[in-house]
Amino acid sequence: MAHDVFISYSFHDKQVADAICSALENAGIRCWIAPRDVMPGKEWGEAIVDAIGASKIMVLVFSSASNNSQQVLREVERAVHKNLIIVPFRIENVLPTRSMEYFLYSTHWLDALTPELEKHIDVLIDVLYKLLGNTGKKEPEISQETRQTAQDKESLPIKQPARRNRAVLLVVIGILAIGLAVYVFITMSGRPAVQQSEVTRSALADSTPGTETVTNASSQLSGAQETAGKKEANATGADDSQPAEGPGHAAGVNPPVEMTNGTAHSEPSPAGRAPEQGNGAPQEIQEVKIQLEVGDYIRFGRYNGQPIDWVVIHINDSGQPLLLSSRILTLKPFDASESGTYNQNAGVTFDNKMPRDQVYSYYSIEELRAMKGSNAWANSNIREWLNSDQKKVNYSTQPPSVEAVWYGLNDYDKESGFLYNFTDEEKAMIQKVKHKVTLSETDKGKAVGGSVPYDFSRASLDDVLFNIDDAYYMEVEDRVFLLSVEEAIAYLYDKGHLLTAYLTDEAIRRDESGWYKHLKNQAGGAFMWWLRTPNAQTPCEVCIVGLEGNYIYSDYAVLCGIGVRPALYLCASSLAVGGTGTEEDPYVLK
Repeated sequence: MAHDVFISYSFHDKQVADAICSALENAGIRCWIAPRDVMPGKEWGEAIVDAIGASKIMVLVFSSASNNSQQVLREVERAVHKNLIIVPFRIENVLPTRSMEYFLYSTHWLDALTPELEKHIDVLIDVLYKLLGNTGKKEPEISQETRQTAQDKESLPIKQPARRNRAVLLVVIGILAIGLAVYVFITMSGRPAVQQSEVTRSALADSTPGTETVTNASSQLSGAQETAGKKEANATGADDSQPAEGPGHAAGVNPPVEMTNGTAHSEPSPAGRAPEQGNGAPQEIQEVKIQLEVGDYIRFGRYNGQPIDWVVIHINDSGQPLLLSSRILTLKPFDASESGTYNQNAGVTFDNKMPRDQVYSYYSIEELRAMKGSNAWANSNIREWLNSDQKKVNYSTQPPSVEAVWYGLNDYDKESGFLYNFTDEEKAMIQKVKHKVTLSETDKGKAVGGSVPYDFSRASLDDVLFNIDDAYYMEVEDRVFLLSVEEAIAYLYDKGHLLTAYLTDEAIRRDESGWYKHLKNQAGGAFMWWLRTPNAQTPCEVCIVGLEGNYIYSDYAVLCGIGVRPALYLCASSLAVGGTGTEEDPYVLK
């Protein structure tokens, strides 16, 4: 739909932004606002750029949150570049940062610092009418309700990209033709598959975020009772006892699920598949000495009988590469119910129908950890499992047994430690690291630094680090770990990638929860995965990457259907390997 106004805001001010959008559209002023107007199947950044380019005015909801949001700053910069009129609508009495001031120094501000927001929005409407050249209010072309319904049904036409300049198109065609000719020449010349000076580099794969839609958790999990030899789980949508929790559940609301336009999404080749030549014969591997770089893929260790493929996401100051499993290896709870019985504690049964915002005032901290697990990384089940190389893991707290996890699914107390099937040589190559671990307010007595709890709410990737630099933290030493929120943003998102992840075939086969089965088609096969950072306002919720990797939310540690992507540092980045380091042909240690 054509629009005149682009509304820029921080996720923390979404309620105000939605109120502005509703009032403007009721007054006949056509608006574009994310995530509502991001078309299904369209990449988030592309949608933002296109929407700003098609706008006449940007309304900036200005607050301390938007003032410090890199995403908002990029939107303002883009608006200035496109010569849009920018109307800052200030809802907090804060001064702009120097970067923000650079773009807004000559702009007239509208202040909405006093109560009665509606009156301030009326002033904004009058200003926009003057700027747009309108003389009176009119009926909107499409009501907000109609627009949302149309998007849900995917009935609105997707905006076609603008025509490219003919000269640019000819240049692109020429480059492609030259590239094809070079490729043919190289192929025909019969050069060796690998040369030390010509190691192929591969960047992390990007994802296409879609529109987020709120659905009911019970309908998503209607197949959770389909287990492999487990007791039948009573988790269908028709059951009144269905917990108000599950995949994608954010505090206080039903779980957000991202939708695509139904177009088939290709996935990366399954981990562990041996590279093949065109005739199906195994490719001859030539050993070379390489220096790992960010974006390289390497095959290292085994899990469930399958080799593990990793991607290098960072090189530290000591030259040690940080590896992240390229796929989700398994679905597991972060931590078990500390009482030993899911949703039970000393005769008290957790009320699954209670709204999330009431849970934390009704139950004590001890009761919540007893029934929903702990969000403390230091003694979590998942940390102790990842760092164990023993056939039987020695858990320091309640083991993740069948009775103590979500409906008895994906328990792992009898599973060998993650490192059990690594060779001694491989384990010797893993560097122990002491790293920062954010603490919940419950555990702030263990902090060695920080002064406030991490202020987390379900957030876009730009807003998720709101006050984490000042948050309570301790230091923990690990061989294998989950990424923190900071690491995921710094080593993936800030490098131009969403946090999208797919499951290995073995992880899909072994899953008992049924969550992937019911959600896989809603994000092209991408799935959610644990981080180690807690929702510090709670004793039992942990941060989770959303389905398509473009937002982070939190949910109970005891949940069984969330992905695990281990990370580890190698002692050195100079290795003797075969392969080319691509996703299709990862390096293999010699």
